[in-house]
Amino acid sequence: MKNTASKKIHILALACLLALPACKTDGSIEAPLNSLQGMKEETEARDLRAAEDALTAGNTKDALELYRVAHEAKPENDNITLRYAQLLRRNGNPKAAAAILSRNTVDMMGTPKKGAQPAMLVELAAADIALGDFNGGEKALGAVLDNPKASALHIEAYNMMGVVLDAKGQHKEAEDMFHQALAGWKGNPASVMNNLALSLASQGLFDQSLMTLRKALVIAPDKQEVARNIQIVSDLRDNIVPAAPTGPARKPVAPKLKKQDACAPCPPAKI
Repeated sequence: MKNTASKKIHILALACLLALPACKTDGSIEAPLNSLQGMKEETEARDLRAAEDALTAGNTKDALELYRVAHEAKPENDNITLRYAQLLRRNGNPKAAAAILSRNTVDMMGTPKKGAQPAMLVELAAADIALGDFNGGEKALGAVLDNPKASALHIEAYNMMGVVLDAKGQHKEAEDMFHQALAGWKGNPASVMNNLALSLASQGLFDQSLMTLRKALVIAPDKQEVARNIQIVSDLRDNIVPAAPTGPARKPVAPKLKKQDACAPCPPAKI
C-alpha cells in the first residue's frame, strides 16, 4: 500500500510539473518571464524617449545612433524605421534612408507596394529627391496622392511633387502642384512660395516670380535662399528681357535654374 501511494504521489507530482498553469493558478511561475519582457520593453521605450529628447535638444547624431540600435532590434517596426530614415537623410545619408525604406514600400521595379505606409512613401520620395532619383520620387508621391486615406499628407506631397516635376522640366505642371500645396498649407509657406517662384522663372514669368519671392521674404526675412533667388531672378530678367525693345516683342526664353536653388523638402510628418 505504501509503495502504491508513493507511486500515486509521484505521478501526481509529475502531472503537476508538466501542467504548471493548471496546478499553479497565482501566476507566480510566469512572473519572472513577464518581468523580463517588461524590462526589455521599458528599456526600448526609454531609449526612444532619449532619442526624442536628443532631437529636441538639436543633437541629431545621438538621436541617429539611438534609432539605429532601435531599428536593428525591431526592423519590422514601421514607425522606428521611418524615424531612423528621417534622421539618416537629415544627417546627409539619403542613400541609406532610401535603402531601408524601400524594403517595406516598393517592389524590385520601384513600384509602391499595396498597403505601403504613406508616411514612409513620402520620406522615400524625399530621399529619392536628395539622390536625384526624380522618377522614383514621382512614383512614391503618386501613390500617396492616389490614396484618399492619406489625405493628411497630400499637401506636403503636392509640394514635393512640384519639386520633382520642376526638376524634370515640367514647369507648368509643377506650378499647379505648388498652387495646390499653398491652398491648404499650414504654417509658414515661404519654402513653397520659393519653389513656386522658381517654377515661374523657369517659364520666363520673371515679374510674377519676383513678386512671389518678395512676398516670401516678407514672411520669412531670415530665409537666405529666398533673398539669393531674388537676386538671381532679377539678373536673369535683366539679361533676357531687353530694357527698351526696338523691334517686335519677343517671348522671354525660359532659363534653366540650378536644382539647389529650390527649397529642400519640408520636415516629414511627425510620427
